[in-house]
Amino acid sequence: MKKLITIMSLCLCVSIGIMIGCGTDGTGNANDLSAVWSEINALWDEINMLKGGEDSVEMQEYAAPVGMDKTFEQTGSPTTLTSVVTGDGTETWTYSDGSEKVYLTADSPEGTMLIGREEYNTSGVMTQDLTYVPAVLGMNTVEPKTKGTQWGNAYVAIKPDGSQYGAETNLYSFIGIESVTVPAGTFADCIVVHVTTQNYKYMAWLAPGVGMVKRIGVEGLFELQNYTP
Repeated sequence: MKKLITIMSLCLCVSIGIMIGCGTDGTGNANDLSAVWSEINALWDEINMLKGGEDSVEMQEYAAPVGMDKTFEQTGSPTTLTSVVTGDGTETWTYSDGSEKVYLTADSPEGTMLIGREEYNTSGVMTQDLTYVPAVLGMNTVEPKTKGTQWGNAYVAIKPDGSQYGAETNLYSFIGIESVTVPAGTFADCIVVHVTTQNYKYMAWLAPGVGMVKRIGVEGLFELQNYTP
């Protein structure tokens, strides 16, 4: 039986920047992302101008609670992504084609640790079983963050046979706090995080008690469509 393991939405939607989307419209053609890039460039220009909210935040308050079911949709594509949070500290992302990615975590005194990833094809067959070495802190650190704070992680993904699947790095910057409106509603006091990986960069908006509600980057625009607390 396929193992269904799920995680804290905030931690993985933001901290593992290589997992959402492929930049196509589902037919193999690249999306027209000109409007998306215009918004991205505007965000870079205004990155130090975001105002409002507290100057210091408790990152753990911006995680989705256990049991929350969240559905995202990518602009210009039929792609949808459902994120389900359960009590064992992991999160399952289910894509519109039925494939899944499962991100494994463990609690620590410093916050939520990312420890691995499993992938399943449309038939439910596991195609990847990866362990992160070392296990690293994700977004849900115990230490409060203030505007302008930067932090990051780096790890190597290891296959069951001990061979290396790849190395990944993430740099996070807490930019500010603002309200954001998506199809699921208007969320006040969202923290805005700029994430840079070794391959690209993106912005994410995280709502208190909900986690990620919006993300914009090279793969397009993802917005929260609905959620079930």
